[in-house]
Amino acid sequence: MAEDHLEPLFSAKEVDSKIRIPAPTVRRMHLAGLINGYRVGEKQRGVRFRISEILAAIKVKPIPNQQDGTKAATTTGPVSPATKAKSKKSATKG
Repeated sequence: MAEDHLEPLFSAKEVDSKIRIPAPTVRRMHLAGLINGYRVGEKQRGVRFRISEILAAIKVKPIPNQQDGTKAATTTGPVSPATKAKSKKSATKG
């Protein structure tokens, strides 16, 4: 627990510049409950994030079976309801 307090907190814009995940995506992840946001400032209006929590929520894993023999990376994690609906439509068409 003590090391949690040592990890720096970053704004969504700072996260974008450090690990190239767009600020709106970070905010959406927070609003969806995928990552924690920490209120800062005198009026508690600012929200900051831990990069380790964002990376853990994304969970990047390699996919084998590429035609050229390389492994591609993809994210695994929560699937949005819109994505689920699209995949159901495409499955019923074929």
